[in-house]
Amino acid sequence: MLYIEKEFYKNLNEWEKYCKTPKIMCSSNPADLQNCEAYRNLISMGKDALPYIKEVYQKKAREESTLIFHGLPQLVIDIAGDEFKIPKNIFGKINEIKSFTIKWLEKNVIFRNI
Repeated sequence: MLYIEKEFYKNLNEWEKYCKTPKIMCSSNPADLQNCEAYRNLISMGKDALPYIKEVYQKKAREESTLIFHGLPQLVIDIAGDEFKIPKNIFGKINEIKSFTIKWLEKNVIFRNI
């Protein structure tokens, strides 16, 4: 396992645990998802993290979790910046945002073999 891959999954697991705490699960403020060190560490990995985000979507495609529907799209926004823009007509439509994010990653990120 590559160092970057190991760091990505370590931080992802920490972030996922944070997202599953009752305080965060009950919060109506999406910014609360981002208020942890693990999330900031994922952002600091920059675009090197994008292929691993795609892997997460592939592995957890059927999961209905805060991480999948809200967290990962925001993480892509925070990493890719202006290169990734969710169309206004799908704001609030979590399944469409998930699909849009996956399609954007497939089109714009070079992936490793899983």
